[in-house]
Amino acid sequence: MKDKFPDPRPEEPPQAASRRTATGESAGVLPRPSFETPASRAPQDALDRAVAAAYGWPEEIATEEALAKLLELNLARAAAQTRA
Repeated sequence: MKDKFPDPRPEEPPQAASRRTATGESAGVLPRPSFETPASRAPQDALDRAVAAAYGWPEEIATEEALAKLLELNLARAAAQTRA
């Protein structure tokens, strides 16, 4: 193994490692499990709607649009603080 100080990470991420069968053949890369269900998503959806309502945005605002609006707000507040 070559010296990788200060970054001791392996050459490839663990997700890319292949499983081997008893005969040594590759079984392919294992998929990541998804634990999200409609029931587990419901509280986050309710929170998203509440935040959108608090800011006066449409209920079904796209994530990218919400992030852009939050950045704009943050920059405006930061500018106001530096002027004060």
